[in-house]
Amino acid sequence: MEIKDLSGLGSYAPIIHELYKDMAQPAARNVGLALGAITSVGLFLHLLTSWGTDRLNICLKNNLEKYADRMKAVPLENVTEAPPEIAIPIIEKLSYVTNEDLRNLYIELLAKASINDLNSTAHPSFVNIINSLSPDEAIILRDLHNTKKKSIPCIEVRLLDSNKNSSSRMTPYYTKYDNDLELTYSENASAYISNLIGLGILQSSDMVLKKIKDYNKLEKIVNKEYDLAKNKLNDEELEYSSKYRKLILTKMQVFITPFGELFLEAILSSKIDINDSVN
Repeated sequence: MEIKDLSGLGSYAPIIHELYKDMAQPAARNVGLALGAITSVGLFLHLLTSWGTDRLNICLKNNLEKYADRMKAVPLENVTEAPPEIAIPIIEKLSYVTNEDLRNLYIELLAKASINDLNSTAHPSFVNIINSLSPDEAIILRDLHNTKKKSIPCIEVRLLDSNKNSSSRMTPYYTKYDNDLELTYSENASAYISNLIGLGILQSSDMVLKKIKDYNKLEKIVNKEYDLAKNKLNDEELEYSSKYRKLILTKMQVFITPFGELFLEAILSSKIDINDSVN
């Protein structure tokens, strides 16, 4: 790929060449066209100053190669210059993000912004939303996207104390992700759902889904965990708990909002997306 002018980069010029030289055509060509507006002296000098030559060279080069791989099958006539308000913050993130799940979201959003037929799905605010996600939350979103589920069963877990005439919410959103071995911190699944709701991607509802057996599975797990917790109590606490305390399980659902559907469409790839950009 030809880079028209690197004279202002001085000693940094070889690094920029290094970022691109291993990209096979037409991948490098597509990357150069899509990022034409942001491969400026100012941006790269900023990145180099902020992160250091070696670190930037390795991390950004690896991530740009992933981006090039995503773009390589796109016909040249369907590649467009990515809007700088999307591309610049993403490139900055790609200069240091190493988590694969988060990196893939940034790369896919950048790819969508770089393809004529798909760039209407990319919105600058989506970059900030990805910034607010943990790697585990990225996994949850990928699962919802891959399984094509618009909603999932959810249980609110409360502990009722009849002696004190009070109740406390133990878990606001208990879902299948609370026991998902793919998550690094599945014990935080309820907090993940809360964050995704706060970001406007998901929403909770008191409406109960038709598949009651899905709720039954969750209830069995919750009751089993509660029994295990009671076994750790001393005799006095166990007696009190058995006499006065009771779990209240409320069936709910969590569903993807219309805004969430737009977000998932922009950050997660599909065979349809790739085929549409090629044809």
